[in-house]
Amino acid sequence: MFISVLGWLLLWAAVGVLIQMLIHDQDKQDFAPAFFWLFGLYLFFRVWGFIQALRVKCPLCHGQPLHQKNCRMHRDARKILCFNYRISAVLDIIGDGEFTCMYCGTPFRLRK
Repeated sequence: MFISVLGWLLLWAAVGVLIQMLIHDQDKQDFAPAFFWLFGLYLFFRVWGFIQALRVKCPLCHGQPLHQKNCRMHRDARKILCFNYRISAVLDIIGDGEFTCMYCGTPFRLRK
């Protein structure tokens, strides 16, 4: 989860640097290395997060709750507003330490 959140923060930072680069025409050479570093780190963390998400398994159904597939989700799966099921699970885990498996619908508490 930390890898996923860090990846999205790096993307937003890269977008901010890109906007600054487009606003300041004369300073493009100052912002370009920062943009490429931030975007490269974003890609690295996204690939690393994808690989780590494949290793996380639901203890009951052995599905991968941090890696969303195109199969049918359980009726008790939790989806927050406009986010998909994976991002909703990450936000639930960060927020209150609980998540509902999107494949079997079983709620899990991470903190005891």
